[in-house]
Amino acid sequence: MQKSLRAILSDAMEKAVNWEIEMPRHEWIFHYPAQLCITGTQIYWTDEVQLALEEYENGQEDAVRRYLELCNDRLSALIQLVLGDLKSADRTKIISLITMDVHSRDVVDRLISQKTEGPAAFAWQQQLRFDWDQATQDVNVKICDFSCKYFYEWVGNTGRLVITPLTDRCYITLTMGLKLFLGGAPAGPAGTGKVRHCLG
Repeated sequence: MQKSLRAILSDAMEKAVNWEIEMPRHEWIFHYPAQLCITGTQIYWTDEVQLALEEYENGQEDAVRRYLELCNDRLSALIQLVLGDLKSADRTKIISLITMDVHSRDVVDRLISQKTEGPAAFAWQQQLRFDWDQATQDVNVKICDFSCKYFYEWVGNTGRLVITPLTDRCYITLTMGLKLFLGGAPAGPAGTGKVRHCLG
């Protein structure tokens, strides 16, 4: 019997708890589809940044900086994998994860440089965040005061475009449009980055 993406993600999240103990993330990713590796990684990144900011708010001044070191270690492990022999599908998955990790690392670095005071600060709230609800096995996608459910649409193992600060602003603009029931209709000449900056 085939498992649903929701059930596979639930299993992946249970195993991800042991990233730093039994199965490092760079081994964990070989056990799950690319889409769920990226989603699971985003869920854990959201949770870990939130925790680091809470610790910083409670007086642990190096909490976010320590987390930045962990981000760099995980990114380095993926880079080492890509330098070796990989199946084509695994290489695509890992390169997509590296793209996400670079952006995630840059966000954490920005939180440090901006001296972000805690999880309620706009510098953090403006980021696209994924929250896992174990009870319902729902993933809630949040940015600013917008929230929606992740619907597990199958997207397969595709490459990813680099994420820039402009991409982040597009996320905010389009999600606020959805919140106001307006949607979004990017317009402009061909080759100017409409799809790139709206879809990430």
